[in-house]
Amino acid sequence: MEETGSRVCRVRSVNADLGVVILDAGADAGIRPGGLWRVLRDDRVVARLRVVDTRPGVSAAVPVEGRLAEVAPGLR
Repeated sequence: MEETGSRVCRVRSVNADLGVVILDAGADAGIRPGGLWRVLRDDRVVARLRVVDTRPGVSAAVPVEGRLAEVAPGLR
């Protein structure tokens, strides 16, 4: 998963019931609420996410484009 820039992180988990994706980077890595991220699978964009909350080591994001079903732990 990659922000419009050079930062890279990975999907830690997906909560389909809440429609939330947990990322393995947070405020300590400079991730901020409102940031837009692309989820990549084999260098193909499968979804775009918007960060809604950050903690020191993790972030929560919601899909704004694509399907949540395409997002899986380990994707960048």
